[in-house]
Amino acid sequence: MTLYEALKMFVAGEYKGDPVRECHTSSYNLKLAKVNKSDLPKSILYLTFDREEYLKMIQEESARNHNNNYYYISIATGGGYHSNVFLDSYSSEQDFVEGYTIRNFSEVNFEKVKDILRMVNPKLLQKFIDGNAEQEVSEFLMNRYESQSSSIAYEYSEYHDACLVAGMKEYLLQKGCNLLMTFKILEMKCQRQYITSVGNIIRLYEKYGHEDYEIVEFLHKIINDENLYDDDDYGDDYYAYYDDKNFDYEGFNSWVTVQLDKIIESIEEEKESGDLEKERELYELMDKLNIKFEKWNDFPKEKGRPGHKFAVKGFDNGKIVIQYSNNAPYRTGGAMQTYKMGFEDFLNFLYHPELFD
Repeated sequence: MTLYEALKMFVAGEYKGDPVRECHTSSYNLKLAKVNKSDLPKSILYLTFDREEYLKMIQEESARNHNNNYYYISIATGGGYHSNVFLDSYSSEQDFVEGYTIRNFSEVNFEKVKDILRMVNPKLLQKFIDGNAEQEVSEFLMNRYESQSSSIAYEYSEYHDACLVAGMKEYLLQKGCNLLMTFKILEMKCQRQYITSVGNIIRLYEKYGHEDYEIVEFLHKIINDENLYDDDDYGDDYYAYYDDKNFDYEGFNSWVTVQLDKIIESIEEEKESGDLEKERELYELMDKLNIKFEKWNDFPKEKGRPGHKFAVKGFDNGKIVIQYSNNAPYRTGGAMQTYKMGFEDFLNFLYHPELFD
């Protein structure tokens, strides 16, 4: 027996017992709360939903075919395991080198970055103090201390994503409030508890049809029939979910502190071995020549070598690590060579690159 048939028999006085309880598919969501013996259609029904169920109920019927709303709903309501929801961890290092991550460092960690620059790259330190070198400093840290910088970048991606998920949850908690008022189903608590009458549910079945549907599927169907469904794509504009209050700055910066301390420790070891002073001199020489690290640099114009480019990858035991291409790096087919050389050899390479072809 369908719920509709049981309710019809109930108001006709032909049903002995609780018509809802005996329609097992509806017993969780629907409860006969009070029987009005003098006017059975006015007997009170309570409707109860969990949030995931309700949010899915108000979706467009074809939603699962064109977006991931059901997935986002499950995440927002606490269902199932998930890692990064919105942010791709593979892009975390790119965000780092573009200077986004460092802007979330605490004052303590900013001071640690200054200490690092003071020891290894004093010229960059002044730019950083002046407040316009977040990207350049981030690039330097990633190139020089890749392991620790990558770890910070990945951790930031995790904390940022968790912040966005928290914002999405807050957003979805407001979805569909007062929607069922359209059908004279009164809201007691949005997405959770509602109240109506037996006669009203019968009237809705008779108005819209679908008499074979249990209550949740029936409401889903008539919401779609009236074009009242939620057609937002919850993943489309996810940056709107960001709110500072949801970002765990303390947790993130605790991790940053650990990684920056590792960098400082490694610098102290380099200082003891004498390698640090050599490296500082090389950084200063590169700065005077206006050579960018981890970027494709052109040879001096007077050399007339279009398409030939080189990149300074870093330093290794006092040597400059060079990557050289005799073709533009965005093309295919060009030869790629890697060299390690001292500064004098680098000057020969810079002004007489033909010797290295």
